[in-house]
Amino acid sequence: MSSDRISLLTRLNVWRAIMMVSMVVLVVALLRLQVLQSDLYVNLAARNRLRLVRMPPARGRILDVNGTVLATNVQTFDLMVYPLDLQDKETAEEVSRFLKARGIPLEVEQMLARVRKEFTVPYRAVTLLPNLTLAQLSSLVSDPDFPRQLVPVPVWRRVYPAGPLVAHVLGYVGEVTREELERYSPGDYRGGDYVGKGGVEEFYESVLRGTPGQEAIEVDARGRKVKRIG
Repeated sequence: MSSDRISLLTRLNVWRAIMMVSMVVLVVALLRLQVLQSDLYVNLAARNRLRLVRMPPARGRILDVNGTVLATNVQTFDLMVYPLDLQDKETAEEVSRFLKARGIPLEVEQMLARVRKEFTVPYRAVTLLPNLTLAQLSSLVSDPDFPRQLVPVPVWRRVYPAGPLVAHVLGYVGEVTREELERYSPGDYRGGDYVGKGGVEEFYESVLRGTPGQEAIEVDARGRKVKRIG
């Protein structure tokens, strides 16, 4: 075997070795980060300092053969609350009074029932008041008495430009029911999520749905945001 060929093989072997070491270092670093992040979440949760907000995805648009939009999304806002921050009836009554004084008749029992319905873990936010416009949200959050327990979250709502003309073909989207939660794969959906019901919306649910995101934040003893974790 010529010296040039031996030299080339040596360089290739060295390159492979470098690549393998780099991959091992990367995998170890990722695993370490995952473990550290997991430990951080557990620690914050134990101290009631962790808050998770589910960020709904924009649902895929539906077009006809000519490219005309039949179903799309508009951005609205949900007011969410953490079960940890609404554990006693007195706090719920304060939030209810604030909303009622501003024309939103949300009773305490309605509020607590909503929390119970969507509850998974105490530090994961649940929807309390859905589908607010920017003007409505701005009016609420600019109020000096705005309850710290309420968390505004931007969400996407489905709209159909053609109206009822093609409703029988498109179907619609609605909040997932308990029966639907049992039908879908565990972990894919949770209470408060929206799914296709009937027509194209339901048939192509897995394609149109998108992937929800999540924001994790640390709060102080008064429930105020300290920093974003992930």
